[in-house]
Amino acid sequence: MDAPSIGNFFTWTNGRVKAKLDRVLIDPTWNYGNFNCCVDFKDFEWVLDHCPLVIKLFNHIETVNKPFKFFNMWLVHPKFKTIVNDVWRTVILGTEQYRFAIHLKALKSPLKLLNKEEYGHISEKASHANEEYKAFVQQFDVLTASKDDRNKLHMMRENAMFLTEAEKQFFNKKFQIKNLIKGDKGSKFFHDLIKKSHRDKSISCILDQSGQPTTSLLQVESLFVDHFKSLLGTTSPREHCNADIIRNGPSLSAAQ
Repeated sequence: MDAPSIGNFFTWTNGRVKAKLDRVLIDPTWNYGNFNCCVDFKDFEWVLDHCPLVIKLFNHIETVNKPFKFFNMWLVHPKFKTIVNDVWRTVILGTEQYRFAIHLKALKSPLKLLNKEEYGHISEKASHANEEYKAFVQQFDVLTASKDDRNKLHMMRENAMFLTEAEKQFFNKKFQIKNLIKGDKGSKFFHDLIKKSHRDKSISCILDQSGQPTTSLLQVESLFVDHFKSLLGTTSPREHCNADIIRNGPSLSAAQ
């Protein structure tokens, strides 16, 4: 596969026409590893008809803060509505938009705790619940089973179905696809796909003001902030209104 590149698009010229003849091919498994590859096609030199290129390999740095993700499987949990109601009863002063934002922010911690306690290692829990249900069904006798055994069978079946559906929704969120039955959910291939997806969405190299590529996370952040600051404009000192001008100037009477 082609390595990600920056710089000149055309890599060859004879003085009259230009074409992209040079490419850097990498093993697809490199994207699954812990490093990134970037190719910088430099400007043409007068002694060469091909532009020089620089191949850069650097370690991929994972960000510490991960964005909050909402999983649809939480909606069917019995504790979900209680958690939302408890948070929403909190008294917060301010505008409706401000109160709404604070309530949503306050929901993150209890929902993360719910996910950790109830859905942590969801694949193992779903597999264990299904195995327990199958083992109980094999020794279950319909003719001689007591009422307690029937209730236990029903509860085990409901639990297995609940965890299996939660597992499907969890991997649906990860894969962002509908057909999960054919997915290799628990293998190294699955985790490699998730890593590759994170890398594809990340910006690992950009050009600074001088046109030089940079891979520094701090510099990339600074360049983005400066760019949008320039788009939104700069602040300027505000002059306060002179109260004497308003007080001594013409004004409306009570009749007017």
